[in-house]
Amino acid sequence: MALTWISRAPDHPDLSHLHSREYPVPGARSALLVLHGFTGTAGEMAIIGERAAAAGIASLIPGLPGHGSVPGDMSGIRYVDWLNAATAAYDQLRRQYSQVFVAGLSMGAVLAQTLLQHPQPPDRTVLLATPDRIVGPRQRRQLAVFRRLWIRRRIAWIKDGGSDISIEAERARPINYRWAPLEAVCEVNAMFERVRRRRREAAMPTLMIHGAGDHSAPLAGARVVARDLGPGARLAVARNSWHVLTRDVDADATADLATNFLAGTELDSLSLPDGFYWDGERGS
Repeated sequence: MALTWISRAPDHPDLSHLHSREYPVPGARSALLVLHGFTGTAGEMAIIGERAAAAGIASLIPGLPGHGSVPGDMSGIRYVDWLNAATAAYDQLRRQYSQVFVAGLSMGAVLAQTLLQHPQPPDRTVLLATPDRIVGPRQRRQLAVFRRLWIRRRIAWIKDGGSDISIEAERARPINYRWAPLEAVCEVNAMFERVRRRRREAAMPTLMIHGAGDHSAPLAGARVVARDLGPGARLAVARNSWHVLTRDVDADATADLATNFLAGTELDSLSLPDGFYWDGERGS
């Protein structure tokens, strides 16, 4: 991690215009809750909501607390705030629609896993770029210590090199935070540890999609999650993508694959796009 004092963190544009998205579909009986990742915005996930809406599935992409504005707004946010926001948005859709699906990217995929344990779990779930843990063992221990120290509120975590995307122009786009308060990173670490300990077999079909070149959430971690979720989960790998699948070279193919699954195609019948393979079957 690259750390500096928050007072020395780089200036950052306000991302309020990317905070949330909603794609209503008149007469729809199904809805999709889309959850963005840590430091991300609804703008990063728009392609998922748009494709689902085109298939007749109403979509909601809420901005998670502290996101979709400026990095300093993450100060004071606890991971329970993200959990509560995801659950509240899910409950809202459950009251309005007969079928509710969930799709999440990175931290959003971790939040989606908590909804698998909801009294009314999602009818189908898509997990994109799913991490098992945030960092290595030594850094996890350091973050656990920092979480108990007041100094965490004065330190900024800088994302070296921008977003984890293979397309250089996309890495440079100001569509997510380039830094975050260290206290927020500590909260992510704590949430990941909690979810990992409580993870249970998925009761409903779950499609996982992961970039083979993902540097932020290695493929090995996604395999652990797929194993824990049981036979109802299946992991597809995009050979040419990195972490932010919704903005990388396979963004269109990822969105189409997710939409086909959400629209009713069974996992065993899904046709993978060129450049994708089922983990454990080809070229893994």
